[in-house]
Amino acid sequence: MWEFFSQKTIFVTGGTGFLGSALVLRLVSQARPKCIYLLCRGGKHRAVQKWQKILPKPMSETLISSDLITYLDGDIQEPNLALPPTSLTLLKTTTEIIIHAASSINLVDPLHKLSQSIIGATERLAHFALSCPHLHRFVYISSAFANSHLYAEASSRAAVDISVRETLYPLHPSSPSSASPSISTATICIELQSRGTTTEYESRSHDFPWPYAYAKHLSERVLLQAFNQNRDQSPNHTHDAFPNKLLIIRPSIFGPAQNFPYRGYSVPLSTPLTTIATMVSLTPSIRFHAATRAKHPDTEVTADEVPVDVVVDRTLFHLAYGSNGIVHAVCGERGRYAFKELWDDGMAVRKMPWRLRMTWLDVDWHSPRLHYIARLFVLYGMSFNFSEERTVELWDRVPEEQRQGLNIFKDCSRGFGLLDRKEDMRVCARALMSYFGYPKWIGSLL
Repeated sequence: MWEFFSQKTIFVTGGTGFLGSALVLRLVSQARPKCIYLLCRGGKHRAVQKWQKILPKPMSETLISSDLITYLDGDIQEPNLALPPTSLTLLKTTTEIIIHAASSINLVDPLHKLSQSIIGATERLAHFALSCPHLHRFVYISSAFANSHLYAEASSRAAVDISVRETLYPLHPSSPSSASPSISTATICIELQSRGTTTEYESRSHDFPWPYAYAKHLSERVLLQAFNQNRDQSPNHTHDAFPNKLLIIRPSIFGPAQNFPYRGYSVPLSTPLTTIATMVSLTPSIRFHAATRAKHPDTEVTADEVPVDVVVDRTLFHLAYGSNGIVHAVCGERGRYAFKELWDDGMAVRKMPWRLRMTWLDVDWHSPRLHYIARLFVLYGMSFNFSEERTVELWDRVPEEQRQGLNIFKDCSRGFGLLDRKEDMRVCARALMSYFGYPKWIGSLL
């Protein structure tokens, strides 16, 4: 599939982060694009610093020495991307593929703080993309949890494993104060900019586990509206109209790589299950209360963690073979971890002199009765079955020789492997000690 990218001009945001670094390295190593424009605050100097920090020297040098990368010192949160007119014009007139991978992943930040870093930046980049005369695809890295409100909206209160298809689920007003379905996404975004929140979000405060999930949901709506509104601007209304140029990739919970750029590749604090396991192993608490509907949480509660290289290759795979619309980048039903496996791994590395006792409660996920870790991550007690039907169908159509070397699916034979993440856990521990004020001796327990 790599020949698809030959002589293509690709514009990437977030190219120095956990996902973006692996994606840019994959393109540089396997393909021969004409140019990769990399937007980074601080330009090449800052990009080099980040890559040298998170990648082994041979891999960082591959990126730093590549003549395929053109660095743009800009900011997706600023008008015109904070680029000078000449750079902006060159970018606009030559770009064929845009991969928007830059995003906050902070689950604590309130909605008003995320409104610019996620929603505003995405809207700004969408309008830029629609002005590019040679645009082939706009790829947005969203989140599978953009539809996490479905858990609270399940028709059966007993529903535990929530099926999520590769589509955008609308928000169903739950009270008279909810936003009317007739109110446009643009109007909701204006309200968000002026108030720092929205009526529909306030009236649904228990439906999304974090503001981050709602921000991703609204960003998808912004993109779908923007690209659909430009449908009639495509010359002769061809099959390559603007809606067909949008590809939304939804990763689940990011995990360490299974193969590329090397097995176990990770960036501290970028793999949430590692962070959760670190918090559980270090908390001085005696009891851990979490919320669930499940009657048998040990086996019914699951977590979908996808290796970062699966997200990279699945994104490029769908891009190369012309997919549009929404695609899940997930481990899938077979690859999910049961809660008991995660909990047992966490307890195996816990060195506290007392046990942490787990108790499940049938309460709201924001209940003050819950342990602070359960309130923060919320995913304790839930289970989502994210469809990956579109990837399976495409994979079955692609000839065997073109599949070689691709990481499209998670290797389900590998377990959680928390012991292999000890170095990441130590970095997490230092950050957590500072954030929560844990005594320093706790960090020595890892």
